[in-house]
Amino acid sequence: MMVIRRLQRWMNSLDRPQRKLWQFLSLAGFFSCVAVAIYSLSLFLHNSPPPNTPAKPAVASISAAAPVAQFPGKNCGSAAGGPTDNPVAAKYGNDYSWTSEIKWNCVYNITDFAGNTDIDKFNAARDAAASNGGGVVYFPAGEYKFEDNIYLKNGVVLRGDNPPVADAKSSNYAPSSRLVFPKYEPRFTGNGTPNDTAFKKISPENPSVDSNIGLVNLDVNRAAISIVGSEEGQHQNILVFGVRSNNVASADAQVPDVSFQDGWMRYSDRFATNIKLNGRANILVANNRLNDAVTDSYEQPGYKVKTADGKSVLTYREGNKVPFSYTDHYGIVVNRSKSGVLLWRRRGRWSLLYFGGGL
Repeated sequence: MMVIRRLQRWMNSLDRPQRKLWQFLSLAGFFSCVAVAIYSLSLFLHNSPPPNTPAKPAVASISAAAPVAQFPGKNCGSAAGGPTDNPVAAKYGNDYSWTSEIKWNCVYNITDFAGNTDIDKFNAARDAAASNGGGVVYFPAGEYKFEDNIYLKNGVVLRGDNPPVADAKSSNYAPSSRLVFPKYEPRFTGNGTPNDTAFKKISPENPSVDSNIGLVNLDVNRAAISIVGSEEGQHQNILVFGVRSNNVASADAQVPDVSFQDGWMRYSDRFATNIKLNGRANILVANNRLNDAVTDSYEQPGYKVKTADGKSVLTYREGNKVPFSYTDHYGIVVNRSKSGVLLWRRRGRWSLLYFGGGL
């Protein structure tokens, strides 16, 4: 109390301007203290642990491309599924018992998988099959467009819908599941159309290892089937059955010869092949139909060739003199580079015989 009375006497002794100054300073100090108190309180509340709340139950996230079990007691396949029979056994009985090693009952229907393009959907279905020990990527009847090469994986077979006509020797043979690849559109000026815009392939991702792979009941347009690993590879159990193949070609790497030819000129490689396979054991190529609907061969007016003596250049104004052909090449090649291998035709299908050991 004594301190307060002394302060009051001291304030009364001051003149008016001095009292105003001290009142201002007192108010400023008061508000500063309030601000510091509010700031300290906010820090305390911010750092305090939240009140206990009941935890939410965990929910599993399922990808749109995740396979869904289709068959009771089997953890494989996708929801829509597809045919599960062994088509080779259905046609030939037990002649090729190794085909039972393919997981025909694990069917991954491409329509069950998400993607912006058919390649995206195919890759998702194939990867689901491969990660689950293999199976069949099934293409229901319809057309599927692929802008680039596609790749098989170990244990994965591509299969289409059962064709309405089962025998490929019939002129009416036309599988209803169609895989369509880009067409080469020639341009007869400058350097022409780049070769990598077309001439696609269906191949294994690891050709010297991947086994239990192949294609069944598919119409493949503008893509070669090339399952070719090294001679020392361990790949086996390779199947191409019920395939219709058309408009397969590749451009000869030696053309154009820029020393005398224009950049747009092309020539079809005579070693191109509709179906080219090799393997350590067990290859079946059966009930296929090749080059019965070729539409892409084209003429090349103004094509230049050298004379036989190599001393002069001839220019063919007629385009049909040197066409780019989709038929002037091999149809089927199996184990061409291996020794001790014989192709054997039995009841209308080609199989392999090994002789002399070594394989």
